[in-house]
Amino acid sequence: KLGLAAKGVLFAGNGVKELSGSADVDLGHGGLMKVDLKGGGLVAGGMAFESLRIQADGDMGSHRLSASVKGEPLAVDLKATGGLKEDNAYAGQLEGLDLSTREFGNWRLQKAAPIAMAGAQISVGPVCIREKAGSGGCVVFDQKAAGAWNASLDLDRLAFDLFKNFVPEGLLLEGEALAK
Repeated sequence: KLGLAAKGVLFAGNGVKELSGSADVDLGHGGLMKVDLKGGGLVAGGMAFESLRIQADGDMGSHRLSASVKGEPLAVDLKATGGLKEDNAYAGQLEGLDLSTREFGNWRLQKAAPIAMAGAQISVGPVCIREKAGSGGCVVFDQKAAGAWNASLDLDRLAFDLFKNFVPEGLLLEGEALAK
């Protein structure tokens, strides 16, 4: 079991004002897992976050994870479930994803997305997200062997107004697109 308490940690421009919590993880077959971390004043990659919360519980065969960071320029809430099978293959689902950004709007996962890993094989998706104003689509990632991967993207609507903050003044970008 690990207890954690940190204050005023700063390294190379990244840091945390306050972080506390506990982690009790038994990686053995049937071993229980419970993680609860809370933080505030996080700075990472030039972004500032007022709060951080990570929670996990269950066992290696069936567990839940939730993670939340709130700040500028973004906030993320994530929920996932999964478990390790007898053959050490992992199967899970991304159950929830809410992403709020100042520049690109608010995005939400449309349906649970499967995640599978077995050795070098990885399969994720379809991960389908939609922006509050309607832009969105799905992405699928599949790796059959190390370095041999494929990703597909299906955007059924991408509104150009999402890019308004990146277009030079005096230049007009209007409309929407789709991509496969």
